[in-house]
Amino acid sequence: MQNIRIATNSKLKDWEHIFKCWQEELETVIELCDGNDAPYLHAEHGSTHHFGVSASKCGFGTIREVIGKRQGGNARLDLCLISTKIIDIIEAKWLEFDCTKVYPLGRISSLLNKACSDAASYENNHSLFQSKDKTFRRSGVLFISPYFKHDINHSRIKRLIDDISSSLNPDILAYSFPKKAEKIRYWKRIYPGTIAIVRNNGTTNK
Repeated sequence: MQNIRIATNSKLKDWEHIFKCWQEELETVIELCDGNDAPYLHAEHGSTHHFGVSASKCGFGTIREVIGKRQGGNARLDLCLISTKIIDIIEAKWLEFDCTKVYPLGRISSLLNKACSDAASYENNHSLFQSKDKTFRRSGVLFISPYFKHDINHSRIKRLIDDISSSLNPDILAYSFPKKAEKIRYWKRIYPGTIAIVRNNGTTNK
């Protein structure tokens, strides 16, 4: 089960091919791990790395943990994507929860908002980030790893995805639940796949 939903008015439509590669890369990693591991099990860093690798395979230059400032203090940007015309400033968050219980939509919304806020407040005076030849986009990404303690309930996953889509109206909602991931067990839990929610803060010339 996988799909990529992109809002009709989104400024991130060129990310569709990144997320297609993201889905393919996930299946490749799980296959190479014999169905015993996946990037999304390793919290924010594993998920952000997975996304960055996918962007790199699509022709973007990628830099992780970029030194800079936020609200006057030292900070690191989770991920920067660079192409000939665009620089994407990206902050990421990660969340896991028991998918058999009530979905924490409030927590999901809060973390997505925090990712967007962190992306909006990031500053960097290095020459790359002062370029007048590139358009800057600032986006927040929330990666979700729902789990089950016993059997996987695919209808619960589908309902979760539909509720996120209708309540948060993200720019992009991508997900991948590969068949081989159904055998993954961590901490006596089943982690059948991952969801990425993206919201763009807009574009600027700097």
